[in-house]
Amino acid sequence: MHHLFPVPQMLSSAAKRFRDLLCTCPLTNLPFVFSVAPLAAFLFLTPRIPALANNICERLDPEYNSGGITCDLSNRGETLSLGSGNFKDLSDLEVLDLSNNGLTRLEPGVFNGLSDLKVLDLSGNSLTRLKPDVFNDLSHLEKLDLRSNDLTSLPSKIFNNLERLEWLALGHNHLVNLPVDIFNTLTNLENLYLSSNDLDDLRSETFNSLSDLEILGLNGNHLEVLSQDIFSGLSNLRHLGLRGNNLDSLPKNIFNNLNKLDALWLHENKMSCLPTLPSSLSYLSLDNADTNNLYNHKLPTCRR
Repeated sequence: MHHLFPVPQMLSSAAKRFRDLLCTCPLTNLPFVFSVAPLAAFLFLTPRIPALANNICERLDPEYNSGGITCDLSNRGETLSLGSGNFKDLSDLEVLDLSNNGLTRLEPGVFNGLSDLKVLDLSGNSLTRLKPDVFNDLSHLEKLDLRSNDLTSLPSKIFNNLERLEWLALGHNHLVNLPVDIFNTLTNLENLYLSSNDLDDLRSETFNSLSDLEILGLNGNHLEVLSQDIFSGLSNLRHLGLRGNNLDSLPKNIFNNLNKLDALWLHENKMSCLPTLPSSLSYLSLDNADTNNLYNHKLPTCRR
């Protein structure tokens, strides 16, 4: 039906009756009191029903403003349910906090549309596994927090598209081992936290691509033996945490390439000897307070 003029999509019932009257009756047959201009004004001034928020941040984060760069959806508990397309209209978002929600899984495509995201916090959930492509659309991500979940393993390609990542936290999970190539594309990574997992073995190539890494946390695992080359690619490493493992010795030259190492945590192990320590080292933590001294620790140098 051809209208005499456009009308709003949502009209009051009275306005709809006036609209139908206009569209079905010749103007010459209308009562003289209904001139077209006043009636048109009436129709256009009819209040519209407010539209519902069309993305999850507008619905659940009271501090979020349309077009904003930060969205806080933390501590929503059972009220938060994520599916594919939840973030499709949030291309400007840079910080997304999904921590402490009891999330057990992430649906494929859940982060589609977040092309500018830089910080993603998924800590404090109950994630047990992750799909290999779950982070594929987050090519601008710089910080990823996966601490305090229930992860037992990770797909080898899970971080492949995160080439800008600088900070990665995987601590307080139940990781038993790591794919040897899992960090291969993270050439800009500066901070890696793997503490408080169940790691009992690390392949010698695991950290080879992390030449920019400055902090590595491996505290609170079940490591008994480390290969001599495990840290050979970490030329910029400054802080290394090996506290609370099952180490009784280390290869004599394991720290040979760590020319910038400044602090080393070795307490809560069973160290009977020490490897050759870098000249750059200024802090060494050992178990016995009497031997907790960088130069007078009284432990022999490891022979192997």
